[in-house]
Amino acid sequence: MSQRTERWLTLDRDVLYERAVALYHVPVLVLLIAFMFWNRARMWEKFVTNDRVYFSGNDAWYHLRQTTYTVHNWPTTMPFDPWTNFPAGTASGQFGTFYDQIVATVALIIGLGSPSQQTIALTLLFAPAVIGAVTAIPVYFIGRRISGRLGGVTAVLVLSLTAGGFLQRSLVGFSDHHAAEALFQALAFLAIMVALRVASEEKPVYELVAARETEPLSRPFGVAALAGLAIALYIWVWPPGIVIAAVLSIFFVLQLSLEYVRGESPEHTAIVGIVAFAVAGVLTAVRISTFTFTATDPSLLQPALLFTVALGLVVMAAFARVFDSRNINRWLYPVLILGGIVLTVGTVAVALPDLYSYMVSQSLRFIGLSTTAAQRTVIEAQPLGLEKGTQNYWIEVMNYTYGIAFYSAAIGALIAITRIAIDDESRPEELLIVVWGVFMTMAVFTQVRFNYYLALPVAVLNGYLVGTIVDFLGISTIDRLDDLEIHQVVTLVIVCFLITGPFIMLGSAGSSGASSGSGSGGSQGFGLLTTEAASTGPNGIEWDSSLEWLSNNTPEEGQYGHPDAEPMDYYGTYEPTEDYDYKPGAYGVLSWWDYGHWITVLGERIPTANPFQQGAQKSADFLLSSNESDATDLIDGNESTRYVMVDWQIVSIYSKYGAPTQFESNDTISKSDLVFPLYQSTEEGSYQRITYVPTQRHYESMRIRLYSFNGSAVEPKPTVLDWETRQVRSANGETISIRVVPGEDQGPPVKQFDNMSAAREFVKQDGSSRVGLVGNMPSERIPALKHYRLVHGSQERGPSYVNGQPWVKTFERVPGATVNGTASPNTNVTASVTMRIPTTNETFVYRQHAQTDAQGQFAMTLPYSTTGYDKWSPENGHTNVSVRATGPYTFTTNDNATGTANNTTANNTTENGTTTEAEVTEAQVIGEDNSTVRVTVGSNDSDTNNDTNDGTTNETSEAKLEGKLGESAMNTDSIGNTALVQTQMANNALEQRATVV
Repeated sequence: MSQRTERWLTLDRDVLYERAVALYHVPVLVLLIAFMFWNRARMWEKFVTNDRVYFSGNDAWYHLRQTTYTVHNWPTTMPFDPWTNFPAGTASGQFGTFYDQIVATVALIIGLGSPSQQTIALTLLFAPAVIGAVTAIPVYFIGRRISGRLGGVTAVLVLSLTAGGFLQRSLVGFSDHHAAEALFQALAFLAIMVALRVASEEKPVYELVAARETEPLSRPFGVAALAGLAIALYIWVWPPGIVIAAVLSIFFVLQLSLEYVRGESPEHTAIVGIVAFAVAGVLTAVRISTFTFTATDPSLLQPALLFTVALGLVVMAAFARVFDSRNINRWLYPVLILGGIVLTVGTVAVALPDLYSYMVSQSLRFIGLSTTAAQRTVIEAQPLGLEKGTQNYWIEVMNYTYGIAFYSAAIGALIAITRIAIDDESRPEELLIVVWGVFMTMAVFTQVRFNYYLALPVAVLNGYLVGTIVDFLGISTIDRLDDLEIHQVVTLVIVCFLITGPFIMLGSAGSSGASSGSGSGGSQGFGLLTTEAASTGPNGIEWDSSLEWLSNNTPEEGQYGHPDAEPMDYYGTYEPTEDYDYKPGAYGVLSWWDYGHWITVLGERIPTANPFQQGAQKSADFLLSSNESDATDLIDGNESTRYVMVDWQIVSIYSKYGAPTQFESNDTISKSDLVFPLYQSTEEGSYQRITYVPTQRHYESMRIRLYSFNGSAVEPKPTVLDWETRQVRSANGETISIRVVPGEDQGPPVKQFDNMSAAREFVKQDGSSRVGLVGNMPSERIPALKHYRLVHGSQERGPSYVNGQPWVKTFERVPGATVNGTASPNTNVTASVTMRIPTTNETFVYRQHAQTDAQGQFAMTLPYSTTGYDKWSPENGHTNVSVRATGPYTFTTNDNATGTANNTTANNTTENGTTTEAEVTEAQVIGEDNSTVRVTVGSNDSDTNNDTNDGTTNETSEAKLEGKLGESAMNTDSIGNTALVQTQMANNALEQRATVV
């Protein structure tokens, strides 16, 4: 080969190397961003079923409502929404912001100005995947600014592989505002970094400002204004994001103090900070929707805090000049600043205690390393556990979310801190990233969901670590390919593999579990092969048939009992108010707060509680109430709640059972009041919990009386649950009492008796047993509900825990039909009727008991009708009832008798008692017909005249009734299906179905 050819090849190879070094990041970034989008969007078909678009989580449904409104009223978002939080309504706040405007704008573009509802929903469906992928762009530029292009590419690589919160919240279908929060927070920090760099280059000072020298100030002021815009955009997306003011204020306090102590002027940095915060303050003030101080709405709080930080920077810069003019020791500067901060906070605490308390509580919600009991019912709001074995144990979460990247990021942070401490020049951009990372780490330990924030500084700090290693190896200074040594390449490859390899390995091994439900999801890890598991899938499908029925078979809002009234405008524009004045025909639908947005969006009805946790206390109080009248008082009034929707999850110990106890207003009911654990001794001498056993208080709660008993009275049965009480030492050394299944020599734990007297006598003698407490068998009588009736059961079935009952049951609150009757004096009378649920083709028996007085008179209020259904429908302001009677009522003086009845009484005296049949019309039940149902059961020695006793209302005397129900309230009804004892005890009389909660 000639020397000329060899020189040409060498030159060509060097040129290719230079071009590769200059441009390699472009195709790599394109591939990584494309991968991020594909990985997040590839499961989209799971969310499109039967031409309907579904979403994961709950809040995404409300964003669909907000986005649709914004499409119809572009560019404004809904200022106030009376279609939730009945009977007050709510300001949209953080769930109607710049995020919804962005999605609505894209939908308008795709739909050529008139998008269909399907187009709007699909745009929202894909929004998080697009936003999550685009977040890589600011992350790259942040990484490049502090560690070069390779550092920026490494940051994007780590972000693309990061699992947990960031991945889950940027998956297709998780259409909440979280992904947008991450994107705009990254843009805000990037903009601040650029402004800091310009400040160090241009060095603006007060004299230039005073002299109005626009040319030297144009660049630093312009970039600082853009930083202020970026901060404002982030807060526009999420008003509670005002916490960024706290993060940045801590950074500026540290940075200005470092600069001054090192002999530099802090004025350059302070000026761009002042401009940025002032601009952000003005822009956030533009969007104020409420003139109060609240973090959840665009309010006075956001601009006030931003202007306060700007003012604080003015004061810091001024103090620096005072120190210089008086030649004060520079080390006293940070002491003075710290003292000033303490004094300011103390003054606010004394002068404005309410504002101070609010600010402290909001700060603790973000970086307080703990949460309230109510927040702990929301999986995503739970803190990281600090002790091994606790839920969300921090090491497990971090390992599955980041692999080794969390720890390598910590190393990067330590390197940055070391450089900041020992270098002569300040490093503001590196300090900013460290402060960012520290705050986001604290946020994650406070609420696990904030991992979608922490992923960003973790990625950047890993890029910083790789950039530091590249500089240490001298790779960044190599101009020719021949100068690159093998050990440099190997070292760099090993470092990159150590950082990224665990993502793939942990991903293939599976995750520690995806969490769904309130707020949808914790931050456990999901690797490349478990992305599908990260998607909780569409939510709301199990409520589909119930919400469709609700929408089509109940009166439109504004027309309940007022068919001629104008219905409420579903996408109307309503003026903000603290307490909305609803029309007489408007009504609420009570459910657990998790389901509120589904009721609003899919059912087009107004929930009393929603996933904003508005109305959660009222919902909890109602569901836990043991008194029907007290429960009704909670939801009755000028603006009344008419329907109650209860699903299996709120009555099952395996789901959301304990959540209402965290919201109950009087703090008098805990989960232990409702259920207790039952243990079994093991061969090793320890004790193993085998099930939970319901208490009598469990059966008395409205949620069980509704879902499990359909409002019917329930009798105790001659079944006894037996256990032994033992004193044991807990793990922390405390002596506690536990209930243990008795030994085999004492017979089965579930014992059957011939009658109630024998069962109660056994309990009295035994001392550690109770009647019932097995399956749906209470210890004491449960009275019938008089004003609540089951009107629909969902087609979807619950799991085996509830023996496959309807997933959701919908009840209507009605006045009830008044029954006045006569029978023998001091006699127990039972009214019973068989009802059919058409969606499941099952029946249940509703029963109510009363006792005649000395004159043989009794009264009842019956919530179920037996005839006249077709005369009443939403068109005339009432419900098209789905659950209907198979025949008339039976009134009997013998609880074991069955039969039917109508207003023209028919007596049938049998060997066991007397039966009378009577019809109850739908009009009588819903209060459109005030006539009284009159029945005579057998002979009446008092010779009572019905016409002269119209006003007689004998109250039901449930406590005096004694006996056996005969058949369960619903043959398939159960609130649990966990075996009470082990398989070897399967010979109990309940065929191994001694079930609980």
